[in-house]
Amino acid sequence: MHLIGKILAVVVITTTAIVAGVQPASAFTVRNIVNDGFENPAVWAGYFAAPGAAYVNTNQAAAHAGQRYGVLWEEAGTGTWASLERLFTEPTGRGSCVASIWIVPLLSDGNNHSRFNIEVIDPQTFTYVALNPVDYQFPSQSLPSYAKYTLDPWNLGGRQLLFRVSQLGGNPVPGHPGLFYRTSSLVDDLSITCITF
Repeated sequence: MHLIGKILAVVVITTTAIVAGVQPASAFTVRNIVNDGFENPAVWAGYFAAPGAAYVNTNQAAAHAGQRYGVLWEEAGTGTWASLERLFTEPTGRGSCVASIWIVPLLSDGNNHSRFNIEVIDPQTFTYVALNPVDYQFPSQSLPSYAKYTLDPWNLGGRQLLFRVSQLGGNPVPGHPGLFYRTSSLVDDLSITCITF
C-alpha cells in the first residue's frame, strides 16, 4: 500500500512539472557582464561638490586588488556628495542582475559614521533602478577594512544603465561656521552579474 502511494506521488509530481513547463537547469545563463577593478580609469567619471574629490588612483597597497581603486571624499557638508560612475549595458530577455562593490570608509562625518549610496540609474529618466543607502559605523577599536556591498537584484530591460557609488558629505564642525567634517572612502572591484532565462 505504501509503495503504491509513493509511485502515485512520483507520477503526480512528474506530470505537474511537465504540464507547468519546468525547464531544465541549463535553460538559464549566468554572465558576469562587468568585472571592473578600476584598472581602466577612462571608463569612470567623477563628480563632487567643492571642496571634494572623486578620481581613480594608482597604489597597489591601497587597492583591494590590482593596482588601481577609486577615491571619494567630500567636505562641502550635509546634502552634498562625491561620486564615481560608469555606464554598462544589461542583457536583453527575461532575468535579473545584481551589482556589488568593495568599499573601505576612511573618514567619518563627525559622528563616527560614513554614509554612502550604491546606485544603478536609468540615465534616460535619471530614476533609480536599484539603490542601497549604507550607514557605516566605524569600529571603536580597529581600523576599517574593505567590505563587499551588494545591491538588491533588478529586472532586465536591455538598457544602458549607470552604476554610481557616492560618498555623502559630513556634518558641520562645532564652533566653526561653514566648516564640515571631511568624509572619505576607497572603492574597488565592481562586479555586475546577470541571469537570463
